[in-house]
Parts: sequence; C-alpha cells; structure tokens
Amino acid sequence: MLPDRIAGYASTAVSHGDGNGDFVFPQEGVDFEKEVAAAERRYLQAALEKSHGVRTQAADLLKISYRSFRHYAKKHNL
Repeated sequence: MLPDRIAGYASTAVSHGDGNGDFVFPQEGVDFEKEVAAAERRYLQAALEKSHGVRTQAADLLKISYRSFRHYAKKHNL
C-alpha cells in the first residue's frame, strides 16, 4: 500500500505490472529513502502501540531481532 501522495498520481504516472494489482509509479519520481524511512517509522510505532511499549514484543511482531529493533528505534528516535 503506497501513501496517497504517491498512489494518487494516476494522471502523471507510468503503470507497470501484469494486470494483477498494477503498480503506479509517479512520472516525476519519488524520494525512495524518505519513503522507506517513513514506512519503517510507521511500522515501528504501530508495533510499539500494539505491544504497549514492550520492545521485545514489538520486535517479535515485526519479525526482527531485538538488536535490529533497537537499531531502527534509535535511527527514528523512538
């Protein structure tokens, strides 16, 4: 699921895919690293909320090691 600001560019987008859930890519491009970082942060925050702040459980929900979770949490100041 892409953010609305990306998925909503149907009029200026290039469509790729096999007809089963085509992917629409904005013709003007995207800031890939910014979008990935935003997705990482959303997933981390959602996992922390679901685990009521218990970081080991949040890491389990994300199917990553606790060490990786700490790395991402530090990267995103969580």
